[in-house]
Amino acid sequence: LKEEEINLAFRVIKYLKDNFKNVYIKIHPQNYLAKDEIYKKFISLSYKNVQIISNESSLEEVICDIKPNIVVGSVSTTLLESRFYGCHPIFTFHLLERKDILGIYNQILDSLHYNYIDKIHDISNQYDSNLFK
Repeated sequence: LKEEEINLAFRVIKYLKDNFKNVYIKIHPQNYLAKDEIYKKFISLSYKNVQIISNESSLEEVICDIKPNIVVGSVSTTLLESRFYGCHPIFTFHLLERKDILGIYNQILDSLHYNYIDKIHDISNQYDSNLFK
């Protein structure tokens, strides 16, 4: 699943860099500290409008500083919690082939009446997660 998830992340980043003025990437702390293969893949990105966020700040601190309208990621509790900071979280895990292993997130998001995207191209500043109603 890790390789499929990384491939999805890079497809999302490519779409975001072509459709948004600024794209900020926060590498998972485990990968950031290990300086592993995943870290190296993200660091190797050389798009002018894509910036890697250092690991000194938590995602919550970064959200408070940048104040994004949307936050995109495969799956994480912090992504879900970004709604408490006024962000619309966009989950992408359901776009993976092996989405069955993340069923608990489906249950949580379904119970919140979350508005899933159908495809990467649905990501926009106008996206409404349906979590603020």
